[in-house]
Amino acid sequence: GAAKPIADGVMELRGAAYAAFSASATGRLVLHSGDSQALVPLELRDRGGQRVGTIGTPGIYRAPSFSPDGRWIATTGSTQLRDDNSDVWIFDRRSPTVLHLTVGPEEEAESIWAADGRSIYFGSNPKGPHDVFRKSLDGAGSAELVYEAPEMQMPTGVSPDGSVLFVESLTGEGAVTEVHDLASGQTRLLREGRFDDSRAVPSPDGRWLAFASNESGRPEVYVAPFPGLGRTW
Repeated sequence: GAAKPIADGVMELRGAAYAAFSASATGRLVLHSGDSQALVPLELRDRGGQRVGTIGTPGIYRAPSFSPDGRWIATTGSTQLRDDNSDVWIFDRRSPTVLHLTVGPEEEAESIWAADGRSIYFGSNPKGPHDVFRKSLDGAGSAELVYEAPEMQMPTGVSPDGSVLFVESLTGEGAVTEVHDLASGQTRLLREGRFDDSRAVPSPDGRWLAFASNESGRPEVYVAPFPGLGRTW
């Protein structure tokens, strides 16, 4: 017969395609009701883990990052519960100013600051899987497509001189890190091998690169010289 509702308000984890319920062979149903997340502002904490303040409109955010001058915080997320749309938000540490940088039906993720602090790189999916876009903080014009490829592409870091963008490319077999030259548009693999490399971030002086890899058989953080990868630690 046709499906019919038997319970309302079941907790959902939409990103994991999971609903908190289970049915027994005797016909009893157990479920967890309510929301899986709450709207909260971003917290600022010191190196000791102590909270020193909050910032921004309450929402559900991920992966906040400081601008190069430390004044602004970029993040992606939503200010509404049960909202599948994720946008880029910019918060000012010195004032209540909030910049809703992207507005639209696309899902944005992984906001990364440009080296000069004047624009943001982010993943967005206007045509299907996420590609990498860039948009100026002045909000003028539409987002610029920077890098596209099959499967999902997410920016993870930018070199201090602004010349290189590191992109995590998610394939059906795992994750690889691409090194994209912003001037020439040329792209190369960071490393080749039967392992996943992800979350690449350059050091402040651009001489080193930190990234995650499962080369050893388990996820670990590696540090290697850049641009010529030599010995890793």
